Amino acid sequence: HGYELIMQSLQVSDEDMEQFESGFDSRENDISSDVSNQRFSLWGASIEMFLKTPIVGTSFENFASYAKENIPDSFLIKDKTVAFDRFHNMLFDILAAQGIIGIAIFLTLAAISGITAVKHTVKSLKTENAVLYIAMLGLLLTALCSAMFTSDLVYINTPVAAIFWFVLGIIL
Repeated sequence: HGYELIMQSLQVSDEDMEQFESGFDSRENDISSDVSNQRFSLWGASIEMFLKTPIVGTSFENFASYAKENIPDSFLIKDKTVAFDRFHNMLFDILAAQGIIGIAIFLTLAAISGITAVKHTVKSLKTENAVLYIAMLGLLLTALCSAMFTSDLVYINTPVAAIFWFVLGIIL
């Protein structure tokens, strides 16, 4: 009875509710037949978008509208179960949003930061802060691995992003 009261107070029609529930059914079927949880299709859509504007990209907040206008057959537009606004991978997000220029700058800064972080961690092994530096490096690596399957480090303010950039600043 409580569920019905909530739906009535939200003024959700029966038709909207059926569409909502059918989206869950089709999403559940997709997940059971796709080990990537649609990420492979999303990543392919990011490559399609990158190939349309390879030098400078499309801008991050422009993915859906750009795809609608320029690549309407893209998975980003064709999939009706979820409205995707990110590619669930930090590198694919940057590649589509900023093109070759953006990914080159990001990878250069990432390489420099990574090398510096490892050097500082190795240098700290002879100090009382060794465990702290190893933990911080582990945290950074964990967040980077997570960013290969979620979009939570760049172009967004999340607790993970705040902690990642704060710890990176400390370790550098």
